Amino acid sequence: MKMYPYRDFTPDMARYMTGVANPLEIIAEIVDVGSFVTRTDQNTFSFREEAITFLDSRRNTYFTDTESKNNYKRVAMYYAKHNDLLNAVRYYDKAKAYDDVVDILIQNSQLHPGTGYYRDLKLYYLSLPEDIVLKVPELMAGLSILYSMMLRPDESEQWYSALKDYVDDRSKKASDRKRAKERLLYLDIALPHRAGKGLIKMFADFWRLCTGKGFMIPELSVTPNMPSVMNGSLDFASWSKHDTILANHLAKPCEAILGKSFKGLVNTSLAESGFVKASAGSYEILTRLNNAYFDASNSGTIEICFAAVGLTAKLHLYEGQYATAVGRFESF
Repeated sequence: MKMYPYRDFTPDMARYMTGVANPLEIIAEIVDVGSFVTRTDQNTFSFREEAITFLDSRRNTYFTDTESKNNYKRVAMYYAKHNDLLNAVRYYDKAKAYDDVVDILIQNSQLHPGTGYYRDLKLYYLSLPEDIVLKVPELMAGLSILYSMMLRPDESEQWYSALKDYVDDRSKKASDRKRAKERLLYLDIALPHRAGKGLIKMFADFWRLCTGKGFMIPELSVTPNMPSVMNGSLDFASWSKHDTILANHLAKPCEAILGKSFKGLVNTSLAESGFVKASAGSYEILTRLNNAYFDASNSGTIEICFAAVGLTAKLHLYEGQYATAVGRFESF
């Protein structure tokens, strides 16, 4: 009965929720003798809708209110353990474990817009009491990002200002102010509605803070999840005019700020710039993109691999090689 509120489940989830060492044997027997649980795929099972409707009607017979909340909280812990933040928040909320909801929202705020659940968790963020948000730099930064993604730059800038006030508040602990300053620097670079304005100075300034004062910022997305570097979340299009010079001078600052996202970035950027300006031949562009893909696939990020593949396909399409372009994407 501990499993029925969750339509889809795996043996691992059943083991965690019930404490049964080998739940697969029991699940297989239930599937064989009845029709209210079905196998969805090799490792996933589902309750039929009719079974859930029936069991819901008898819920108060099976669970007290406290047992129900504990059950929801346990499954939320399972999802949090597996980095499924969306389901973790959903079930912590059902369990009325609001402190845990806040913890998950803080965790999500440390992810960049390309990998975070900002849109899906929007209602949870917007329902947070202001007095709680103002105590947590990560939440202020998260709301600034969220409002920017919602095309509401004024509200985004309001939370940016609140975060700046936190940094300037001498009554706060030095460690908390440093954490807030790191978030502020992150927003300077990452806010979507700012479209990368003044990035050259920001990258150089932040590099000095990294090397001199040990500042660190959350992972940045440079695409985000788009098959382009020049027109991703950080707009590098204006850099194209002086691409080679900037690539040489900003390599170290970019590496310090972007971390593993830097792997393959320079070659991808120069390849895209050369393609857009028609200043590089197909051989040079493909060589750079292949090198970029190799670097990014070795301890880099998949988003740079995707950008390299996307640009490779774009070049093939430009040259009339449709089947080759499709094949490149399918192989990825």
